[in-house]
Amino acid sequence: MKINLLKSLVILFLTTSCHLKEDVYISEDGSGSVVAESTRDESIYMKYLGDEYFAEQEFVDSAYVVKDIIAKEQKTFDVFLEEHQALLRKYENVKVHIKKDSYAKEYRTTISTPFKNINEVGDLSHVTDYVDDLQNNYAIDPSRKRTYFTYNFDGTTFRRIFKVLNQERYDEYKETIQLYKQILHIGNFSYTANYHFPRKIKSVSHPDVILSEDKKSLTLKLPMLDCLEKPELAFLEVVLED
Repeated sequence: MKINLLKSLVILFLTTSCHLKEDVYISEDGSGSVVAESTRDESIYMKYLGDEYFAEQEFVDSAYVVKDIIAKEQKTFDVFLEEHQALLRKYENVKVHIKKDSYAKEYRTTISTPFKNINEVGDLSHVTDYVDDLQNNYAIDPSRKRTYFTYNFDGTTFRRIFKVLNQERYDEYKETIQLYKQILHIGNFSYTANYHFPRKIKSVSHPDVILSEDKKSLTLKLPMLDCLEKPELAFLEVVLED
């Protein structure tokens, strides 16, 4: 592989990969919120970008709610297939905040949504792609997605569920992640889940979970590259006390 191509691939990966923190809050009535925040790892990005790191000139600070984008792009939205309109409406209350500040060296994307029932929350990692499709008048094609994350809560048992949507694309992606791991030799990208429940936790499926003192919250921290290669590692089942 040529050096320039290799460097481009590494920089692309570092730009789109990061530390991911996921906070879920569930109230007694089942309502709550999800906040997913990704941040670029500046120390690693600087290592691989070298002097170019200090030459960056970029500033973006934008926020939107998906339903406002739908309203703004109503003519385009109206010609979408009904099932794709329904898909976008599923995300209509999602808020996206993107901050890219090369001067303060802050690269952060925050995606959040309130919910009345967490079972209705879609995979938030797909939101910006679908919004881009709408804004650029591209046909939405959910079949392009490799995987899908979702939540399920019946009042007692909470699950974070991982599904493979396209096995071929998923297998290719896993091979790519393995290649990046060999190239980068780094393991400090992190995925952190913080889940807060209305009652005490009776049991949890993952051995690395840390419970809060009151046993109503948990934290799970895993290596991000491992989760990208094997998303099922972040599967979680939590049973609450009656």
